[in-house]
Amino acid sequence: MEGLNRNEHFEAYVPELPVDLLKELTVSSAKKSRFGKGKREFLVLKEEIRAAISAGYSVKEIWGYLHEKGLISIGYEYFSEYVRRYGLRQIVAVPEPNHKPEIKPK
Repeated sequence: MEGLNRNEHFEAYVPELPVDLLKELTVSSAKKSRFGKGKREFLVLKEEIRAAISAGYSVKEIWGYLHEKGLISIGYEYFSEYVRRYGLRQIVAVPEPNHKPEIKPK
């Protein structure tokens, strides 16, 4: 097998497949899987979602708008999970319980 090029050498060791693998892969990739579609949609909109949360909109309001417009296909439960997982929730500073607000006399 000294005179064989790399492809011919490979073909000599690979048994013939019952289907044309490259053709099958091309066809199957054209039929994109729905698995992970919602996550991809979320990640594309991540910065807009972060901005909307920072502007004071609730996660439910944002999801409702995006879902209504057809921009995101996942349910609220997954959407909320992705917001939490990717750290998009705005952290609100809560005053300490012992801290009493200062009251100014009139």
